[in-house]
Parts: sequence; structure tokens; C-alpha cells
Amino acid sequence: MPATAIGKYRIVDRIGRGATGIVYRAVDVTLGREIALKVLDPSLSDAAVLERFRAEATVLASLNHPGIATIYDLVRTETELLMAMELVRGETLEYVCDRVGPMTPERAAFLVDQILSALEHAHRAGVIHRDMKPANVMLTDEGGIKIMDFGVARARGVERLPSDGYLVGTPAYMAPEQVLGEDVDERADLYSVGVLYYRLLTGALPFTAKTSVDMLQQQVSATPAPLRHHRADLPSWCDDIVERALAKSPADRFQSASDFREALAAAPDVATAVASAQQARQRRRHASLLVPFAACVASLVCLPMMYAPHPWVAEEPAPFSAASARFFDAKLLDIDGRERDAQLVLAERKLFVTVGRDNHHPLYAVPYARILSVIYSRGRDPLWGSLPARTRRGAWRLLQVAVERHWIAVRTNMETGVVVLRFDNQQIKDVRAALKDRTKGKVAASGRATGG
Repeated sequence: MPATAIGKYRIVDRIGRGATGIVYRAVDVTLGREIALKVLDPSLSDAAVLERFRAEATVLASLNHPGIATIYDLVRTETELLMAMELVRGETLEYVCDRVGPMTPERAAFLVDQILSALEHAHRAGVIHRDMKPANVMLTDEGGIKIMDFGVARARGVERLPSDGYLVGTPAYMAPEQVLGEDVDERADLYSVGVLYYRLLTGALPFTAKTSVDMLQQQVSATPAPLRHHRADLPSWCDDIVERALAKSPADRFQSASDFREALAAAPDVATAVASAQQARQRRRHASLLVPFAACVASLVCLPMMYAPHPWVAEEPAPFSAASARFFDAKLLDIDGRERDAQLVLAERKLFVTVGRDNHHPLYAVPYARILSVIYSRGRDPLWGSLPARTRRGAWRLLQVAVERHWIAVRTNMETGVVVLRFDNQQIKDVRAALKDRTKGKVAASGRATGG
């Protein structure tokens, strides 16, 4: 792991591993915003490779699309190369595919249309992703998508990086020409999106193989299994689109992301479904712009109430050391069912909950000795029916995709007694492990926890 602070970036915790390195959650202390900080693989340490990678990163940083995670900075230390990126909250499409299974053609088309819109922007800028797969697409909490991990992308016209026999990409989603090591263009990305669309429709991949080598061979020479082998109820236009997207020769595929999108829009009922979903997202976006104004008006009326002390706050909350504490982003569930951005801080002797980033004035300060149990629940709403927890579903209501939520309730013998927090899928395992350690095994002591 890198140092806890690198320049203006403070490392908070590890998020996961990408195709080209390990990703950490960090804070840009200059701007006060959270970011994702990727520490690139040591194999990129060669000076010539670093210079070419920097040239590509410059092009990637110029991309400006709501469906593409933004790259902020490229940092070079004596031993490491790091990339500062937008921190995206939500679930990967890989996770949703495994949990939800096959989708209706309209829902699958809505997601693919958003992905193609982002790729269309990247392709116009001359950037080819080269590793399009569900694991690199995030479904955000707002109902949109974000394409992640452009770490193996290549800018058109930039000299190819030497691979030393290393094949860039994921075998199950790689275009034949990419498998063969040939020069690729945007049509390789469209092939990968075709595989992704096939999986959304069927819950399966077009090819099955026991090894990566077998999968690569099938990508080059085998015919994809027809959609009807998995689902007999799919309309014929799904076959037509998938067949063209998965053509072995790039010349036989869709020639651009816009061509692919037009084919989807021409399908019966798809254009209406996509337009309705986009309007729903637009209404949600407009509504979110009114919140700050409404909050400002409300503050003039409710100013005394806003600054009333919360019963969980100690009279003089003990300060905590950032060096020894664990920090986790969360959504705090109020008693009226509304959520607020919050942070769970596990210090040495107390559990703190702060609103926003105000670590100097925590909303809750609870000694571990006064915690009775920590209850975990998994589902759209918390397990505890007594709480009015009806969270907003946004664009997911239209898609009818069951959004999985991870809830933690901390029960205490203090005045209020319980606080409920929601965490994203990538954090929940670390949160539960940290709570179990700090509370000496009180997690799920009541026996009401569900899930693993």
C-alpha cells in the first residue's frame, strides 16, 4: 500500500483492484473532495512506457461525458505512478447481472444505449476502451451509468505499447481482431458491447469454455449460441442486433456507436422505453437542483431546530485521531425515512457519525461499551419494519430492477437507542469486519441479520 499521504492526496482505504492496478479511496485535501486513486501496476515503470501512457492519459483526461468517470490527475513519485479519478458510487453491472439475471429487451436496451452514448463520445475523441465488460460499468445511485477503467484504453494515433506477450482485455468480451493482436478501432468496443448485451438478455455468455485459451479460440472461430438456446421468448430483432454486433469481421459489424444506437431505437417499443427512462432521469435531475433552494428557505423558518443538540451527541465529543480511525462513507437514515450523506468513523474508543465532512462536530458519539448489538440487513429497505424507511428508487423504478441495499443498525443503551446507516456493496464487507473488531464481536448479536 502507498503512503497514507501522497502530495495533496490522503489515502483513506482500499476499494478494489482494476485491470492496471489497485484503487484506493482518497481525499484531495486542497479541494476537499473524495476521489479514487489508482496505483498503477509496477510493470508500467519503464520510462518509455510511462511516457506513452502519459500521452494517452492526457487524451483520456479531455473526455467530458456524464457516462464516463473523469480522470483528474496523473501523479509520478519515485517508485509509483498514480492516477486520480472521479469516485463513483453504485454497483457494477457485473454484480447486477449476477443478481438480477436476464432482463427484458427494453431494459437491456436502455442500459446499452447509455453505454453506447458514452463510447460514442470517447470514440469521437479517438479513444478506444479495449476492455468493455460489465465489471467496468457502474450503475450509479442516481440511475445512470459510468464507464470505468480506461486504464488499458488506447488513443487512436498513439504508438502501441509493447505487450511483451501480454494480451490486453478480458477473453469473454474480446473482439477477434483483438485476440489476434491486430490493430483495433472502435468496432472492437462495439463487439464487446454486443457480448454485454447478449448477457443482459440471456444471463449467459455467447461462448462457454473451461479455460481462457479456449475462450479466445472461440472468439476467433466459433459461432455464438443463438439467443433462443437461452430464452425462447425474445423477439427476432434481438437476434438481428446481436448477430451484427458479434460479427467476426469488423466490416460486418456496426460501424459506429451511433449506428448501434439507431438499430436499438428502431426496434419496437425500445425507443419509447428509452425516452421514458431518460425523461424520468431528467425530472430527477431537475428536482435535485431545487433541493438546495428549498433547504435554504427552510433554514430561515427552522433555524432554532437545526442547531438543537442531538440526544446522541455527548456534551463534549471526544476528538479522534485520523491516523488511527477508520472512515466509511454512508447514508444516514433519519426517522422520517430520508437519507443524508454521512460518514461512519470508527475511532479507538468510540463510534462517531458525522454529516457531510464535518469531523469536528459529529452528530453521534457512542462509546463501544454502550453498544448492545450491530445488526446487518440486506434488501431494498431495512429489515426493521418499525422504521419508516422507504428509500427513493429513481430511474430503477422504471427499469423494475431490484436495487440491493446494505443496512447497518447500531443499537445502544443510550437515550435514542438506534441509528441506521446504508453502505454500498463495495464497502459493506470492510464495514462489517471493522465493526466486529471494534465492538468485540457484537455484529448481528441479535440474530436479525440477513445475508452473508
